[in-house]
Amino acid sequence: MVKKVLTILLVVLLTGWGGYATYLLFDLNNQLEAQNQTITKLKNDTSNTVDELNSNIEKLEKEKTELEGTVETQKKLLESRENFLAVLPPAKEALDRTENKIDPAPFKQKILEAQDIVAAEKVDPENINVQTQNVKNVVAEINNAIQAYDAEQERKRQEQQTNNSNTNTNSGSRNTNNGSSNSGGKTNTNTNNNGGGGGSSNSGGGSSGGGREHTQNIPGLDIVRQALDAVGGSWVRLGAADQVCSVDWAAACAHYDAYIEVDTEYLGNSYDWWYPIMMHEYAHQVQFQHYDKMMNSSQFKALFGSDVEWLADCMSMARMSGYSSGYGYGCSGDQINYGANAWNGNF
Repeated sequence: MVKKVLTILLVVLLTGWGGYATYLLFDLNNQLEAQNQTITKLKNDTSNTVDELNSNIEKLEKEKTELEGTVETQKKLLESRENFLAVLPPAKEALDRTENKIDPAPFKQKILEAQDIVAAEKVDPENINVQTQNVKNVVAEINNAIQAYDAEQERKRQEQQTNNSNTNTNSGSRNTNNGSSNSGGKTNTNTNNNGGGGGSSNSGGGSSGGGREHTQNIPGLDIVRQALDAVGGSWVRLGAADQVCSVDWAAACAHYDAYIEVDTEYLGNSYDWWYPIMMHEYAHQVQFQHYDKMMNSSQFKALFGSDVEWLADCMSMARMSGYSSGYGYGCSGDQINYGANAWNGNF
C-alpha cells in the first residue's frame, strides 16, 4: 500500500494531476477487464453445469421409472410366489392321504412340474398364478379319487355284511363282446394265455364270455384290486371268471358299465404283473366315460385309426414308465401326448 501511495505521489509530481487521472483510468480498466473475464468464465461454467445437471436429471428420471416398474413387477412376483407356496402344504397333505389307496405318482409329477415352472419364472407373475391354480386342481383331483376309493371300500364292506356267499352282485348277463375290452400281453409259463393290453371296445354292454363271475373271497383277487386302485380305478367294480371277453387268451376284460373282469387262471400272479394290465384296463374305463366324444374325434381317428386298444396302450405309456404293449404297439410322441390328455377326458 505504501508503495502504491509513493507511486501515485511520484506520478503526480512528474506528470501532474492529468497524468494521475490517466493512470487511475488505466488501472480501473484493467480491473474491469479482469472482472469481465471472471464473469464470463462463471457464466460458461454455470451453463455447462446446468446442461450436465439437466442430462443427469433426465437419466435419473428414466432410471427411476425403470426401477419403479421393476419394483412393481417384483412385488407382483413375490405375491404370486407366496400364493403358490401357500397351496403346497395342502398338496402335500393330499398326497400323504393317497397312501395305500391310489397311486400318487401322476399327481406328484404334475405338482413337481408346476414347481419347476415357478422356480424358473423371473418376469411374468401371471404364469405363476396359472401354476398355483394347476396345483389346486391337482389337489381337487386327489380328493375326488380318494373319496371314490373310500366310497368303494364302504360299498364293499356293506356288501360283505349282507353277502355270506359268492353271489354275483353285478349286472346280469350281457351281449357277448359288446362294450368290452380284453387284456393279454404277458405269457403265463404254464398256459398259452397272454397278459397285457388287447381286445375290442364298443358302446354296448359287457359279458364274461361264458365263464362264471366271482366278486369276493377269491384268492389273489385282492392283489388285482390293489393294482386297480393304485392306477386310479377304485370306483371300478372288479370280478373274476374262468374266461373273459369270450376268449381263452385274455387275462382281463374291461366292460362298459364300470366293471373289469379277470381270468381266474392268472390270479396267482404278482402285483407288479397286474399293475400294467390294470393300467390298460382302467384306460378303457376312462374311454367308456367319454365314448361318443372319443369316437367322433378326428384327431383320435388320425392318430390311432379309431383303435381303442392302441390308444389304451399310449395312455398307459403316458402314465407308466417302462410300460410295454401286449400287442406290440409303438407310440409316437404325439400319440403319447394325446394319451396323456385322454386321461382328463380331452379327446
